[in-house]
Amino acid sequence: HTETVSEYIRRDALDLAFEFDFAGAILKAAQGGRKDELAYALENAAASYPPNRYATMITNHDQDRVASVLREDLSRMKLAANLLLTAPGVPFVYYGEEIGQVGANPAEMIRNPMPWTAGPNGGFTAAARPREPGHERRNVAVQDRDPDSLLNHYRRLIRLRQAEPALARGDFRGVDTGRDDVIAWERSADGRRLLVLTNLSGDEIADYRLPGASLRLSAELLHGEAAGDSTALDLAARTTYVYVVSN
Repeated sequence: HTETVSEYIRRDALDLAFEFDFAGAILKAAQGGRKDELAYALENAAASYPPNRYATMITNHDQDRVASVLREDLSRMKLAANLLLTAPGVPFVYYGEEIGQVGANPAEMIRNPMPWTAGPNGGFTAAARPREPGHERRNVAVQDRDPDSLLNHYRRLIRLRQAEPALARGDFRGVDTGRDDVIAWERSADGRRLLVLTNLSGDEIADYRLPGASLRLSAELLHGEAAGDSTALDLAARTTYVYVVSN
């Protein structure tokens, strides 16, 4: 748990520790469309560790893969990626998550080769190895050509995180939205403030609130949406927006 593991970081016994409570909260938010556990995990991690001194993830090599947990629902897998890669901490992506590779325990079925192509053994090796079901369509070569694929969604998120110091290493502040299915937080660094706003539900949402009568938002960085008064923004289902705060 966060309270136990974070003590090793505070005493400088370790540089980083994996934040399992946050990982579990991402999955629950993507599955259930509610923010309660995720909001608590974010606030608890921010209060427990030195700033950004924890490793975040969705699943690892000992757990059922996120695509299997989320039943290969593309919108939920993209949502989980959004939450991981806009949150504080040092994110880790278990190989295959970026293409929706499936797998459930036993271990050999969650650690099977990365499918690079639809060819024999997924283009990974000439040796016969266990392959995941559906690797013919779920591989890097196929998704590389599809701009709406999970792989290219991960690429956009990673490029944005690399380009924005506020996302990569910035401070964190939770923002109340007045709803259980909309979560928001602010990341800031070097005088630049970003608002991360996520609709966790499967429906479009317009009825929510943010603190302040008129947060002025000068640009949306992930989708290129029009910005302006934060009270007028409709939120598409299971979608994250990253706005530059101009005031």
